[in-house]
Amino acid sequence: MTVTVPLLIGAFSIAAYFLLASPRRSPEVHADADALTSVLIPAYTSHSRSLPKQSKHAFSYPLLYLGVDVDALESGALDLPGRIVRYGGRPITKLLGLRSDGYLEPGSEGLRAKVEQLLDTRGIPRTSIGRIWLVTMPSCFGFEGINPLSTWFVYHKDGRFLSVILEVHNTFGEKHAYVLQTSSSYRDEPGKGYDYSWTFPDRSTSPPSTLETIKIFLRQLTPSKTPKLQAVLASHPSRSAIPLIPAHSLRIFTTILRWPLALFLTTPRILYHAYLLHYEKKLAVYPRPEPRTSGVEDQWNPAEQDGEGVGAAVGWKSESWGERTSRRLVETWVTQRAEQLGTSVEVIFRDQRKGLQVRGKKSSNESRSEQLVITTADPKFYTHLLGAPSSEHFLALAKETLTDISSPEAFSNFFSPAVAPSNSKDAHSIPARAAASVRSRHLRFLWSHSRIAPTPDLAHPPDNHFINSHPDGKRSSWVDTLVFTIVVQQFLADVTEEWVMRMFGARFLDGQEPWRVWERALRRSYMDESKSMEQDDLGSVLW
Repeated sequence: MTVTVPLLIGAFSIAAYFLLASPRRSPEVHADADALTSVLIPAYTSHSRSLPKQSKHAFSYPLLYLGVDVDALESGALDLPGRIVRYGGRPITKLLGLRSDGYLEPGSEGLRAKVEQLLDTRGIPRTSIGRIWLVTMPSCFGFEGINPLSTWFVYHKDGRFLSVILEVHNTFGEKHAYVLQTSSSYRDEPGKGYDYSWTFPDRSTSPPSTLETIKIFLRQLTPSKTPKLQAVLASHPSRSAIPLIPAHSLRIFTTILRWPLALFLTTPRILYHAYLLHYEKKLAVYPRPEPRTSGVEDQWNPAEQDGEGVGAAVGWKSESWGERTSRRLVETWVTQRAEQLGTSVEVIFRDQRKGLQVRGKKSSNESRSEQLVITTADPKFYTHLLGAPSSEHFLALAKETLTDISSPEAFSNFFSPAVAPSNSKDAHSIPARAAASVRSRHLRFLWSHSRIAPTPDLAHPPDNHFINSHPDGKRSSWVDTLVFTIVVQQFLADVTEEWVMRMFGARFLDGQEPWRVWERALRRSYMDESKSMEQDDLGSVLW
């Protein structure tokens, strides 16, 4: 009682503000006659893990979802008096809200435009798309938490059902979308109580249902098709959906008061059950797998082959200060270096980050400039480039950082110091020397966790770094200070991560600890050199 009363009083006070102090919607907008039903859905979710057997686990809890006709939502027809429900704008200005920014591809384009863009890449023309129904968790009292699953039901203009889009968000701020078409070869016979079913790559099976009463069932399968994990999102068995119309504003308001924390506890619940699985059920920590992109098929936990291209990453972690600053520093240096050497450089990101394209000038005695193409799915590509003691060290880790380089020789030549230390007065400024020292300490820290010895060319990193000398011969103590700050951040992040994991007794999947990256890189290198080498043959290079 001492907890519930303050929560209800606080919720009532905030809601009263929206009801009494906020302006009403004007002029009134009505949904189209053929609009799909839009409702507030009292729901529940349940999860059940069956494998591995010693880590069996299950839970269930209530949720509040909105099921909305996208056109009616974007037209303002679902905006209720007192800002109980409202589309767009800042979350803090409404009780329940939706806005397009957090869905599908980044940007402020409308929801329909984003869905049409995604489906157009899957062969469904924009002109054929009719009504779209979105089932999702709204913001509440200005709070936008993690939205684990949003489901889009897409219809043809003639009324036929076309597709389901499962939009999955994780706790790292990343998004993945699975486009399941009714014409897909992945479609199979639905179970009793469901309308559609698909079995598709990325370890899931999903049979969604219909409007007002929802039931979405996801099943994760092992390669042998054994159920490993299943999750259900369904309408509450004793609470009916509430139409989003002014006449039901009070009922919507009281439903929110009945479950005041239903929209706030998603992330705490995820962390709580992760704690139980790790510490009580003894399930090891798995490193976060990269979202599905080309070029990551040989990673330790790759996604299954997807012949139809059902799954695609649509949202990535936002760029941090260190990543943004690293990008600007490296781009400036690369542009000047390309002009000096007459090399054309292209950096292609497999995610949504903006790439770099620099066309080096052709030399007078060459028919065309040299080409260097770097393709990466590493969001920290630029910070890793600044943190690597040399181009050889970066090349050795390239595969582990999801980076492909067209010519290692051209890369080494391009990213060698532009001016020799003896010819550059400030090449070894205090911040530059300090950064070199931190790089060396960081390298020794990572090597201390490797059971494979480094090769001679990697054992003694050079004192000079490409960023320490600009091609134009000019030096900037401010640039050196920024680089030092970025290198220190990387070192402290890795050391702190290991310290925290050990302090709390957390256990990674053996061999996949982040601080054992050099062991994985060196092992991959040795195996590439001799595919037939057996594990025992590595004894000569073990510490």
